[in-house]
Amino acid sequence: MSAAPLISVVIPAYNYGRYLPKALSSVQNQDFQDWELVVVDDCSTDDTPERLQAFQADDRIRVIRNPENLGAVANVNKAFGEARGEFVLLLGADDFLLPGCLGRLLNALRQYPQAGFAYANYVMADDQDRLVSTVRHPGHLPCHLPPGRDDFPDLLRFDEYIYMGATLFRTRVIREQGAFDPELTIDDQPGRFFRATDWDLALRLSLRGVLSTFIYAPLGAFRIHNNQASVGRDFDEQGIGAREFAVLLDRYLVAENRDRLAGYEAGILDTLNRKREAYRQASLPGRNGDSARVLAAYERGEAFLRELQNDPLDGPLDNPTLTIVLPLMDNPEVVDQVLTQLDLQQFKNWELLAVNRGRMDCANLGDDPTRSQAVRCLHLPGVGLATAYNQAAQVAGGQLLYFMDPQGYLAPDFLAYLVQALSQPGCTTVQYPVSTREPEECAGLHRAWNSLLGMVLSAGHPWQDQMPPLAAFALRRTLFLRQGGLDQSLPLLADLDFILTLERNFTVHQLEAKGDVQVGSMIAMMFQENALGLTDQGIEQALQMVVHKFALPLTQR
Repeated sequence: MSAAPLISVVIPAYNYGRYLPKALSSVQNQDFQDWELVVVDDCSTDDTPERLQAFQADDRIRVIRNPENLGAVANVNKAFGEARGEFVLLLGADDFLLPGCLGRLLNALRQYPQAGFAYANYVMADDQDRLVSTVRHPGHLPCHLPPGRDDFPDLLRFDEYIYMGATLFRTRVIREQGAFDPELTIDDQPGRFFRATDWDLALRLSLRGVLSTFIYAPLGAFRIHNNQASVGRDFDEQGIGAREFAVLLDRYLVAENRDRLAGYEAGILDTLNRKREAYRQASLPGRNGDSARVLAAYERGEAFLRELQNDPLDGPLDNPTLTIVLPLMDNPEVVDQVLTQLDLQQFKNWELLAVNRGRMDCANLGDDPTRSQAVRCLHLPGVGLATAYNQAAQVAGGQLLYFMDPQGYLAPDFLAYLVQALSQPGCTTVQYPVSTREPEECAGLHRAWNSLLGMVLSAGHPWQDQMPPLAAFALRRTLFLRQGGLDQSLPLLADLDFILTLERNFTVHQLEAKGDVQVGSMIAMMFQENALGLTDQGIEQALQMVVHKFALPLTQR
């Protein structure tokens, strides 16, 4: 046997002979060529053997024909087991790779050795191999994503967004964690094809701590046709998708996963209710013998999530990680300046998540193999500050969040002080008495500001004289997610809106000053965005959009 290739592409095949040539040729046409292709034919009764015969001259292609039909899940697992490469990709017999797929996925895993798999965006293709549309999945961030995101709760609130045909695994991950679960079933027949086995695999890997990295580019093609497992009349009329989701709800909405799901309840409930309503609207409960069991699973899932929503999320934390979110605008030199400050901090269990909203791809900023703390960068060109903060919070790896002013100064014990307070039971949000700075251009902009803030702050409230900026606060990430993040519909002052909402709904603990912390004022940060020119009239327009949401004044706590 020849030396093992670097990548194994495995194709479980059954009666998709007409599509196989495209699948195989898409592998042959990759720019990366150190691969093997393993096709495991599960006793096809169509022209699959004849179609494969045309590729026998390529000694990198192995064809295995099962002596008896194993069924879809067992055949997939057999295909995985035949992989000899260090990396493995599972390709559907009716799907195909796009140019550059193998090379780009491999480069991502080489760049991030801590990632267990790399996945990419994908396109829809029709029966004639034509590319129809690029998938815009809500689970995909619009940027390349380094490892650190917790995919587990997102896979439940966004549905399955990791397409196997554009996913490269480290083979050892599949060997250690297992491939498709043959025990999954919706009809008490283990081994019968459970179409959401790929979804379950992604959930299981993430739950067990396997990290991923995402490439924001289409690298695979998912074919839509009437004979595929997850599309078609039987799939819709029998409510298979809704029934399989019920099985996953019972498997993953359990007590031991509460901490991983906290803060995500609303999003998961939206998905649950959408699938349940579709099941009911199709009159499926009266047409399937297991309808009572399906609906009971949805009720159990809803009850679990409603109970979790009532959890105050204020229990004690043991050595939590702090994610520091740093906004950039094509100024990568700021990262080194900030890292110099952070290295002087007494608290060391942090990660830096820089978000560049300009044109420069800052993916490799802060790369230092000797650094124990994670430094990641998201490239989100053109988005508003609220969107940048929300996207960063979605993929943050820490239990705590701090939104840092790029020009700010932090006393060496600042982070330790924040984390110590937020780790205590009953404390979810803290405010530190910072010193603020403003450019000279802001000097005359306070009249409209103070006047309108008086409409939402009660007399004597400490924020009447100086509204603290977002960089004066730190909070638990679960609280940020549960509140829904910053309001992205506001062109300016989404940070003010967020802080006022925090004050109204939660207890903000005021900390005593223990060192000098200097950040830009809220007016200065708004001036930096400069969307309205920042005249008195501009400030008034921005504030009015926030003020109308708060009918009653805030009281001093």
